Amino acid sequence: MHFANPQLLHLLWLLIPLALYLFWRIQRRATLLKRIGDPAILRTIMPLYHPKAEGRRNAVWLLAVGLVIFALSRPQWGYHLEELKSRGLDMMIALDTSNSMLATDIQPKASISRLKLAQYGLADLSKKLHGDRIGIVAFAGRSFKQCPLTTDYNIFRMSLDDIYAGIIPHPGTAIADALRTAHESFDTAKGYDRVIILISDGEDHEASPEKVIEELKAKNIKVFCLGVGTLDGELIPIEGKDGNTQFLKGGNGQVVKTSLNESYLERVAVETGGQYIRSLPGDFGIDRIYEQGILNLKRDEQSSRVIKSYSERFVYFLVGAFILLVFESMMNKRTRRPL
Repeated sequence: MHFANPQLLHLLWLLIPLALYLFWRIQRRATLLKRIGDPAILRTIMPLYHPKAEGRRNAVWLLAVGLVIFALSRPQWGYHLEELKSRGLDMMIALDTSNSMLATDIQPKASISRLKLAQYGLADLSKKLHGDRIGIVAFAGRSFKQCPLTTDYNIFRMSLDDIYAGIIPHPGTAIADALRTAHESFDTAKGYDRVIILISDGEDHEASPEKVIEELKAKNIKVFCLGVGTLDGELIPIEGKDGNTQFLKGGNGQVVKTSLNESYLERVAVETGGQYIRSLPGDFGIDRIYEQGILNLKRDEQSSRVIKSYSERFVYFLVGAFILLVFESMMNKRTRRPL
């Protein structure tokens, strides 16, 4: 026998104190009645009172309660094999982890960095997915696959939590390299859409995107770009050696100001058939990308597995409890007849 809710079986232990209470109540009532008068007289003036009948009714009632608890635990036995299919698409996240993602220009009052907001948004996105495979590529001056494509969204969120600015020691921002790493992570099978969500401020310090755009178009991979930051830009806070917050400086000793480069991101999105969205205060933009673009893309069967599907048998115990309660009510009527 198998139980779908085995934790509810622990409620059966409550029947023991309940039975003890009912037994104590019957005994206490009998003791109090003995103080009133002789049992023979009590039978004359209280013909409807029968301690043994009351005990039997309580026993039947307790048994019915036990069957109800047993039914709630959903006992199952017998099974049939069922093929479980999942439909979805492949979604690779290319997440910028360069120092510029430490800027707090999206929500300066909250002092939350661009990168941290991206992590929050991606974690929320993973909770909406059902069957879609998702993975993540972290990039700065170089890129690497942080999490392969998976439908285990807990694993994805764990990998996401491990990302931080500076996780890639190579400085800079190489978007083309990140896109190439992302699209090389996809399977070659056709039949369903594959997308890349690029999250970056668009500042690129490496090669132009023409070549990688052609590769993406040849494989029909759409890129949805999420621009983080503001056009005015912001200084990049870093923790100094003394523990105080300082601002990142360039090679010339001047503080570095990072701003959003929309033209780069828009070009990649438009030429690959994706969409460009800019983050806004209070609306990071992940939900808009998913609902306006990705949600309506073509999905196909990703995997198929055979599982055991157990047959529910709780109804038998509910019927048994109902019969016992009806029987208990009939016992109650019979005991009301005077001797």
